Amino acid sequence: MEAAKEDSSLGNIKMPTNLSEVENILSIGVMNEKYEEMLKSHHVILKRVEDLILYPVVVLDQNLIFKVTENLLNLWNVTVDQVFDAALASKELNNVKLLSFLDCFSSEPVDYFVGQLDIPVDITFLVLSSQGKCTTAGSIFSQEIQNKLVSTFPDGFYILPSSIYEVLIVPSRMAGAKDAEEFKSIVMDVNSTQVSSEDYLSDSVYTIEKGKFKKIA
Repeated sequence: MEAAKEDSSLGNIKMPTNLSEVENILSIGVMNEKYEEMLKSHHVILKRVEDLILYPVVVLDQNLIFKVTENLLNLWNVTVDQVFDAALASKELNNVKLLSFLDCFSSEPVDYFVGQLDIPVDITFLVLSSQGKCTTAGSIFSQEIQNKLVSTFPDGFYILPSSIYEVLIVPSRMAGAKDAEEFKSIVMDVNSTQVSSEDYLSDSVYTIEKGKFKKIA
């Protein structure tokens, strides 16, 4: 799946002068914790959740995305929490489907968030797939998306980091005999052999527990 890239050439772009101009084109980028100091050095506003770093971005176009900095915060006269709240509730971030891997490449994908659809027994995991202009794993931090997952899989589920662009969802009933530690080993193996260093997100395994994003392995 092609990922949206951030464009640093903003010289000809008219910067938004208030938060209301961009509320529905905000999104959330996510990186491994090792990039925290780098983001801070560029004055990007951020929050840490477990071993991940979240930062809001403005999505002007699929190929024109920029991080929200302290300078923008001052220009908009808003707080960090106000920007994060707007980004997590935005139409852009919440434009997501829950797909099988093959359906990610289909012109008519089956969205398992829609209705009470039975998941075929040969599907072992699902992809939380961004459908907006910004492809990001950050959609997993949306309360709306978390609520949908909890409602769809009341018996629980594992969240596996595929890359900075998406996460995989493994419902507990599809996990077989595997536990969180076994999934962690699988994630580590895939990251070391198939994921580039630029796209790497984490070797951890997560879930949603009591309404919170939680690292479990």
